[in-house]
Amino acid sequence: MNDSNVEVALMVAVKEFLTTGDAPIYSDEKAIAWENKKSNAPSKKEWSSVYYRPNVPNGATVGQNGKDIQTGFVQIDFNVGTDSGTGYLRTWEDKARIFFAPGNTFDYDGYYVIITETGMNLGRIVVNHFRRSLTVSFRAQLKRQNT
Repeated sequence: MNDSNVEVALMVAVKEFLTTGDAPIYSDEKAIAWENKKSNAPSKKEWSSVYYRPNVPNGATVGQNGKDIQTGFVQIDFNVGTDSGTGYLRTWEDKARIFFAPGNTFDYDGYYVIITETGMNLGRIVVNHFRRSLTVSFRAQLKRQNT
């Protein structure tokens, strides 16, 4: 697994979390601003932005065919109208803590990413929206890239 496989596994999971299930947060992807992609999501009353933040891989073994450990986090910024309360934000956090519970795994191309922590911070006003950020921490084992 390389770092791009980790990112794909997590972005697919985030999309599923936000747009599918019994109570999807959004009915379609248009309310999601993906990192470095053009989006009209910020013009909506409720929208989210998604960021992938990997740490530098840490060597778990030595040698050309060794393994590295990739850690990091995905951040989902939930943006809602000001003065609209926080009730549904707490509901979304509860949904996230189930979907991204520590120990849950997500895979891409036969490799797995394991979730280690999930939680939401306190809110703040950002550009005419109330924002709370959900952080999903992860760990994955990478095959070392041979040169």
